[in-house]
Amino acid sequence: MSTLGKPSPEEMVATAIARHRTESGLTYEALADRMKAHGVTIHPSAIQKSEKSGRKVSIAEMVAYAAIFGVPVESLWGGESQDAGLSAAWRDFNAAERVLKIAQHVRREYESLIENVRRVASDSPEMAQRLQEQLDSATKFHRNRLYEQLSYSHPSLDEEGNQLTHEEGSPIWIYEHPSEEFISRQLEADLPTDIAAARDALKEPTADSGDELARPYLVYRHKDDFAPESGVFEEGGRYYGK
Repeated sequence: MSTLGKPSPEEMVATAIARHRTESGLTYEALADRMKAHGVTIHPSAIQKSEKSGRKVSIAEMVAYAAIFGVPVESLWGGESQDAGLSAAWRDFNAAERVLKIAQHVRREYESLIENVRRVASDSPEMAQRLQEQLDSATKFHRNRLYEQLSYSHPSLDEEGNQLTHEEGSPIWIYEHPSEEFISRQLEADLPTDIAAARDALKEPTADSGDELARPYLVYRHKDDFAPESGVFEEGGRYYGK
């Protein structure tokens, strides 16, 4: 219970757990699983009660929370620590992990969509032609844009740094333009998405891609890769499971 308007240690622990759990992107269930991995068995509802209803947190739980969140134990109840930089770095790591998970999901979605387009284009000359036209148009647009961006002009100077002029007195300017090879290197170094997608769509479909992309299962070669309750089944010499 707080005194004189100052939060009690229990309240500070509850606030810290809620904040770190939210920042780490963990549900109560996921946090309970991680606690179990650190030797503390706790029900997700108990974590929720610690955050919202004032359930007291044991020393073992606090040690596990600190390890999971990558913070000093004393920081959970507002104590001072010299490891603030490490704590911030660990939060950044957790955030980076979430971003990577999102990126992997988006990449799988992209590959699935492109594979569908490939299969259609492999059987449809009209679709293949439209994709090629898209690729040609996008490539031309971006090459012209780079040519304009990388071209520049400067005054022509003599050895003493004086600007040279034409007979009528107008200044002489030198215009520099990038080579086609240089533009190609710049384009490949930061490939625009419209070019990249069109290129990918024009590749040959991968072997047996239709069956595996249509099934929302992960594919493994060993049955032991699955937990007993994962619903493993065998098909064509491979084991499948959700």
